[in-house]
Amino acid sequence: MNESRNIFLQLINKNFEDSPDNRKIISNGQTMKGVNYTNKGVVWITNYNNANENNAINPHVVGYDLKYKTTYYMIVSADGKIIKKET
Repeated sequence: MNESRNIFLQLINKNFEDSPDNRKIISNGQTMKGVNYTNKGVVWITNYNNANENNAINPHVVGYDLKYKTTYYMIVSADGKIIKKET
């Protein structure tokens, strides 16, 4: 059985190219290491465990002032903190 698909948030400095290495990723989160990659500042926003019941698919990012109808939504601040959990 496959694992559930989850979504993480990673905030990147808008001046990425000109930023020092310690300021390229601005979210405070976990570090994920794989065979050929390292992702820093990973903030998981879903935590599904059973692929037969739940998966996060086709996420849409919208501005806070926009109205968008979808099955679930979450409000995240500009610095990556969850303001309102999944609803």
